[in-house]
Order: sequence, then structure tokens, then C-alpha cells
Amino acid sequence: MKVILTKEVSNLGKQGDVVTVAEGYARNYLLPRKMAIEASKGNMQNIERQHALEERLKEKRVATAQAAAGALEGKTITIRGKVGAGAKLFGSITASDIADAVKAQTGVELDRRKIDLHKPLRSIGEHEVPVRLHREVSGKLKVEIVSDEQE
Repeated sequence: MKVILTKEVSNLGKQGDVVTVAEGYARNYLLPRKMAIEASKGNMQNIERQHALEERLKEKRVATAQAAAGALEGKTITIRGKVGAGAKLFGSITASDIADAVKAQTGVELDRRKIDLHKPLRSIGEHEVPVRLHREVSGKLKVEIVSDEQE
């Protein structure tokens, strides 16, 4: 019997897959637990439409991420911080601080979790920070940290 999985089932497939299983397994286990639906003509058409919609949404997300990467390309984000002796900051610059500065200076909304900062920045100067905008789109962001007293 052919069924369309509505949830991921171990050793069988992931959501949206069309699989062939024994009738008893489908009738007694998969269908009552709403893990699958029967692979009728109408259900198959619905799944095809859903896959096409998901593909368009994925392409739109990639295009949006590429546009954001293009807007950030070659720009330097300047962040001011209090500096103690030498080039050490009193606090540190975190991914959240960088995201706020990017929004204020370029207008690009950037989620702090997309900034790949392994540890906070603690010194003045120019730093390159990797940014993961999408699974397929990534880039580098230049962040310049300057002293509060500099004019």
C-alpha cells in the first residue's frame, strides 16, 4: 500500500515522502497515529503543490539573504566602546551589539544568532566577523571598534 508520510518515521522516511508499506502496517500503525495518509490521487496533487510552494519559499529566502549579503558587502560597521589601559575594552562587544549596530548603520535587519562570533570582541581595532545569512549564503562583516573618547 502506498502512503504519504505526514511525520518523519525512523527507518521509513521523512515528512512528505511517498513510500510503499504493508497494508497491515499502514492500517494498524501509521494511519491511526496520523503518521501517514493514503496516497490517493487528490492527496498526491496536494503534496506536489506543497512541494512547489516550499521550493518557491526557499528560493525567496535565498534571494533575500543574497540581497542582505550584497548590502553588507564592503561596509564597515563602527561601534564605540569604553576603553581602559591599552586597547582593552571595559566590557565586550557581543553578537547582539553588532546586530543592533548593523540595523542602525545600514538598515539591514540581522538576527544575532546569524552572526558567527565564537567569543565576544574585547579590543579596539578592525575585526572580520563571519555571518551566516542562510544555509547557502554566508559572508564576512567588517566591524571597527573605536574608543568613546575619539571624535
